[in-house]
Amino acid sequence: MSGVTVYHDVGCDGGVSGDPVVTSLDLAADDFACVIVEGTIPTGTPNGNTGNLNLEGSSTGDVTQTDTDNWAQAEANTGGNLTADKSANPSGAVAEGDTISYLISGSNNGGGAAYGVDASSYTGTANEFGIVIEDILDANVTYQAGSLNGTAGAGTVELYYSTNGGTSWTATEPTAADVDAVAMVIVDPGAGTAFFTQSANYTMTFDVTVNTGLTAGTTVISNDAEVTYSPDGTTTNTTPTNTTNNPVAADYGVAIGPDGLAVDADLSDNGPLSYTDPVSGDTWNVALSGGFGAGDTQTITDAVVTGDTVAFDHTVQNTGNAADSFSVSAASAQGYTVVLYQADGVTPLVGPIGPLIPGATQNVVAKVTIPAGATLGDTLTLTVTSQNDAGQSDTTTDIIPAPTAGYAVDITDQADNDALGTFTADAGDTVAIPIKVTNDGDQNDTFDLSATLPTDWTVTFVADADCDGVPDGATVTVTPSLAPGEEACYVAQVVIPADATPSANNPIAFTATSNGDGAVSDAAAGTVNVGTTADLEFVNDQVATTSADSVVTYQHSVINNGNADATVTIPAQSGTQFTYQYAVDSDNDGDFSDETFYSELTGAQAFTVAPSDTQTVFVRVIVPGTATDGDTETVTVTATGSYPDGSSADASVQDTTIVQSAELDLNKSARTCADAACASVLDAAGATAEPGDYLEYTVEADNLGLGDLTNVRVTDPLPEFTNFVSASATTTLTGTELYSTDGTTWSTAAPTSLTAGQSIYVGVDTNADGDISAADTMPPGENITLTFVVQVQ
Repeated sequence: MSGVTVYHDVGCDGGVSGDPVVTSLDLAADDFACVIVEGTIPTGTPNGNTGNLNLEGSSTGDVTQTDTDNWAQAEANTGGNLTADKSANPSGAVAEGDTISYLISGSNNGGGAAYGVDASSYTGTANEFGIVIEDILDANVTYQAGSLNGTAGAGTVELYYSTNGGTSWTATEPTAADVDAVAMVIVDPGAGTAFFTQSANYTMTFDVTVNTGLTAGTTVISNDAEVTYSPDGTTTNTTPTNTTNNPVAADYGVAIGPDGLAVDADLSDNGPLSYTDPVSGDTWNVALSGGFGAGDTQTITDAVVTGDTVAFDHTVQNTGNAADSFSVSAASAQGYTVVLYQADGVTPLVGPIGPLIPGATQNVVAKVTIPAGATLGDTLTLTVTSQNDAGQSDTTTDIIPAPTAGYAVDITDQADNDALGTFTADAGDTVAIPIKVTNDGDQNDTFDLSATLPTDWTVTFVADADCDGVPDGATVTVTPSLAPGEEACYVAQVVIPADATPSANNPIAFTATSNGDGAVSDAAAGTVNVGTTADLEFVNDQVATTSADSVVTYQHSVINNGNADATVTIPAQSGTQFTYQYAVDSDNDGDFSDETFYSELTGAQAFTVAPSDTQTVFVRVIVPGTATDGDTETVTVTATGSYPDGSSADASVQDTTIVQSAELDLNKSARTCADAACASVLDAAGATAEPGDYLEYTVEADNLGLGDLTNVRVTDPLPEFTNFVSASATTTLTGTELYSTDGTTWSTAAPTSLTAGQSIYVGVDTNADGDISAADTMPPGENITLTFVVQVQ
């Protein structure tokens, strides 16, 4: 053969039209390509001679990899020889509804003219000969009416159709959908002659439509034809064409609609549907309207209340011809909360559904929560979109009617009275008020409990499980979940402050507020009358030692622990050895030298003490010159407080005055230091101090009299806002310094710590019994000095 050429058969369709000539190919791993080798039999080659051709290949990546045994043989023929080639347009993938145009073509490239064969089974005329080109259609296509045509370089062209796969033929074109085979006969005008000359050509063309419902990826539309002729007038040759292959491409589509009716074009033919939410147990009934491609809609026919979660059931169907996955989204016109669930109505839908094979379905449940306070109905639009072709989508509509209020609450006393009534109590008392909360709504709900009370009043709500007005449960601020119509009882324990002033009709109110809808609440109101509390305190008892013809002044505090002003009187003493006078510290400076003393504080000298306030009172004792050593007198000073409501309270102190010839003198000084040892003095008078500074207090006790003193103790309290550092004592007495923090238990060791409010006590044990008592004496001229160091906080 001569002119041998290798073509890259790009479409693997067996034809070389438009294909490139190649000498090499680049292939990926496991890839393949189709090639066609074309050669020419030399002119004059004797009939029956054969020519052999071997196609060899070798790897350029590894030259040792070869394939050298691929032989083909051609036989020379002096008679007619018809070639047959078939092409399809398009040559590649097709989609449902596409048109494929087929071309069968060939020529006589033999050594002589070709003859026809008996074609009477096609033409219906006996002894009629011709060349027959026949094509059986693929089952996945439909013939297009009027599309069959043909040409021939010799003879006459006649067209035929079959509806039974080529068993019988007709020249009259049947209904296109029934045609399953076509043929063309090139009729021999000489009835048995060599009429189809060398180089004569022929063509046959027709169109088909790709059927719907085909599965992408697995369906391939394959077609070939064959040419039947006689090369010499005696034998019959049939030459098949190459096979064209058109794979069916994916054609994606999707539909969404009411349950089971995704592609129903007219939903009005279907009755109402219902769906029971497996979570809430609520059943929702819907009316249907529209249809696929015509606004399919589900409309809730049940009453809807705020707080409801409305559920709709939908079906998504793959209407394409290939497996596909689908995203589903939902939009609420009112902005209500929408959650999508899988078909079980329990598992949230996360990501796309699928993949679904063509025609397969999957249900999706949409749940819409109607918020508290909502008054408008809602339109929910669900959109489903192909993951493989974003242009393929469908929508369905769900309609929710306008809701009614779903939350309500009623709070009353336990007798179902909205007004709680009036209660009377004293300051510091707790008022117990039984109440009841009832869920008057249509939804399960919890309710916050709160109160409106006078300033500084407090309340706690304690569960009353059996609603008997006696608290028997935990303290709460919110009720448990109550079903519609369910109630819960509590006792509201209102605490009146101890310093509350007497007053009438103090308003109180208890409120229950819905947690389902914070705008829904109810309140029950009442009043509380606060009575007067009479409570007076007089502190503290005093003891002093003095000499004849002297004056001793005691300082006391009158404290009003009641809740109203107290008018305080102190009567005169009678039948006493000493003279007693009284004064009020009018300027609250702790100094009695500027005050006027009276024999009694009554009438115009009575004084008023406000609630929780304190008034300093001085008691002066005048000891006559006739008093002798050892004279002792104890008097009871009584203060009486009278309150606005007529109630009163008494409180007393006792002052004991002892006449001795000895005289105790007590002096206290202070200085501010930078260190605990007071090596660095910051203020020699101790008038100022800053946080972190040290204060050194020195208390000196001296017997300035002519007689002995007994049971002498020096006491100093830990000042406020300071921390104890150290204490020490010195004395001129013969004996041992003892220390105490309670005045009862004594030790030779100074204390190492004091707590707020504690005092340090120092005495000298002159009789060596380990205690400070009346047996311990302090002769005239002797001294006891206490040094007390603290640090400012």
